[in-house]
Amino acid sequence: MDRFGESVTALKKQSKLSTGITPFIWAIAVLLIVIFAALYINVRTNNETILRTNIMKSTTQVANNIELRLTSTSSTMARVIEKLEQEGPNKEVFDKYGREFLLQNPEVILLRLIEPNGKGITSLVGPRIRNESFRQYNYLDYPPVVRDSIRDAFATKRVVYSSYWEIPYDSTSPNTVIIYPFTLNEKEYALLARISLSRLLEESVPNILRSDYEFSLMHGTELIAGKALYNPPDDFTIPSYIRSADPLPSSIQLYGCNLVESPLIFASPLLFWLGSLMLFLLLLLFFLYKKMVQNQNALDAATKEVELRRSIERSMLMGVLITDMNSTIIYLNQSMCNLCGYSENELLGKESPYPFWGDSTPLPSTILSAKDLNASELPYRFDITIRKKNSQKIKGMLLASPFYSQDGEQSGWIYLIRDNTNDFNSQTLINDAIASYEKLLNSVNSCISVVTHKPSGNILGMRNDLYVETMGSTVKGHQDISRSFHEPFNAEGKRTGDIWVSSMKKWFNVSESRITLPGGSHVTLQTAQDITDKKISEKNLEEQTNKMEISSRLITLGEMASTITHEINQPLTAIVAYTSTAIE
Repeated sequence: MDRFGESVTALKKQSKLSTGITPFIWAIAVLLIVIFAALYINVRTNNETILRTNIMKSTTQVANNIELRLTSTSSTMARVIEKLEQEGPNKEVFDKYGREFLLQNPEVILLRLIEPNGKGITSLVGPRIRNESFRQYNYLDYPPVVRDSIRDAFATKRVVYSSYWEIPYDSTSPNTVIIYPFTLNEKEYALLARISLSRLLEESVPNILRSDYEFSLMHGTELIAGKALYNPPDDFTIPSYIRSADPLPSSIQLYGCNLVESPLIFASPLLFWLGSLMLFLLLLLFFLYKKMVQNQNALDAATKEVELRRSIERSMLMGVLITDMNSTIIYLNQSMCNLCGYSENELLGKESPYPFWGDSTPLPSTILSAKDLNASELPYRFDITIRKKNSQKIKGMLLASPFYSQDGEQSGWIYLIRDNTNDFNSQTLINDAIASYEKLLNSVNSCISVVTHKPSGNILGMRNDLYVETMGSTVKGHQDISRSFHEPFNAEGKRTGDIWVSSMKKWFNVSESRITLPGGSHVTLQTAQDITDKKISEKNLEEQTNKMEISSRLITLGEMASTITHEINQPLTAIVAYTSTAIE
């Protein structure tokens, strides 16, 4: 140590820097860092503001284009109606002006002339549609949203836009329709234009925006059309913006986002060159300062090493116990003495069994010595019972590892021990609470499931045993029941009812609630009770009631026939009697 100190003194004499220059060097370094941080924050804030402003403007531009195209479609439909009124609602006139309409509006894939009941009179398919991937719905199998929109259009005499709807295996899906009602020769008609939302979005996005932005039509967080994946509003890594897509229904919104994330630190050339210059100056100051402090640091570290280690041992909240290979205690810290209540003198030199060893389990050293130790599994954990000096017993946790000498050979064992009573009691309470909660869920005679909705898909979370027994451990059963609902969620995000699930061939009484968790996740809580037997019983009861009504009617008819027969037989009998008397 003396030779090391002399070497450090010699190194300090070789340094040409004065000790008073140290604060000046640190002040310059801190000033450079503060200047660069201020510049970076300013440039980064300006860049993010510009990016967010640009995505808002671009999304608004696309929304305006959508509104313009849909308004233009309605206006063109009005001109077609005007031609039908002038030249008559025949197929030739409809084909002539309908084809012009389809050429002007490539997002329209079907134009149909319909009656108030939804029945189609004639229709035209867009010239770009392939028949093998396109299905023309007739008036009997329109989706519910289309039928509702047709009724609303004829009832209000106004142009109606339907909500979106999907068609499996149809390349034009998802779709929406525009219904334009009109009256001709005192008869009511309507033009129905079926619009592909994907093509509408594609036609509405200018080419100049495609290289920097992506856009999608969303229903909540569900992707309807487009390529942009939903990014939560609290995630600022990718600037995004969402707004209404008028005149489409309010449930459909336009979502836009940047193709790349926010700029990195040196995205700005000014920041790059300033950062490079400041880095050079900081490195220069570092090497300048290093000659002053490297020897002093080494000397201070050597001086404080022993004291630091001892302070760490005294400051540890866990008890430290070291034994030799014969399990004789050779060291313990103050925390170990406080834990067991024995003093250091009472435990040093003690051999197994130790006074604080509160159960009959063998020492960890005995167990570990009989097996091959794996470094990746160290330290080994044991749950023990500690008997304090006052005979009180507490739960403890022990971590055991081999203790090595300076030569790298094992010279004993080191144990870290702590009072684990509170953790043990807390875990017991948690286990009891979880068991009670699971028992409560499993006592309900309904299938309970919670599904988390994410852009990547739906994830099945909590469910009870009855759900697993009835529908398995996947999200499919929950989705099949939810898709069988014909009623939408109310304003509070709830819906209930008795529904028939065709995939399971069962009736269920279902209650669903949409919930937003504090973290922003969207989940659906579903409670489904199998009422198939009840429905069958109700149907059987209805059939028996019908049979009883028929039987009652037959009985009444018989009684009436008997009464009529009696009333006829009585005068006939009297006539026969009087006739016989007259003959006599």
